[in-house]
Amino acid sequence: MALIGDIKGKRIYLDAHIIIYIVEEPVPLSAGQLALFKAIDDGSITAVTSELSLAECLVYPLTANDPRLASAYEQFLGNSAGLEVIPIDREVLVVAAHVRALTKLKLPDAIHVATATKAGATNLLTSDKRIKAPSSLTINYWSSL
Repeated sequence: MALIGDIKGKRIYLDAHIIIYIVEEPVPLSAGQLALFKAIDDGSITAVTSELSLAECLVYPLTANDPRLASAYEQFLGNSAGLEVIPIDREVLVVAAHVRALTKLKLPDAIHVATATKAGATNLLTSDKRIKAPSSLTINYWSSL
């Protein structure tokens, strides 16, 4: 829970993996994860993500023919309170290309990093240990909360 204190008042980027944990809650949440959601809900942490998260999160519900879950993702990622959804634009794509050139990340991961940078996020929360980011962006792992 020390991380929550470190990021209060900051912008934190949530990648698609984190959105899935939030919406589907596949496992019980830890005290740190619950504290993060409380801080986002009360506005002491600003959460941002990319429109790309919607495309990534909808794959399973569409494959499983689960309209209820697909609708839950669409509602959650509709610029709900506490979460700002950043559009993918030319600037994001150019930065993503630079990120890919430097880190060899796959394009979706590079778009997440580029969007986090554009949105002024200080931290990127993920469960993917392969994510690399510029030094201006601190990577935090879901499992460490």
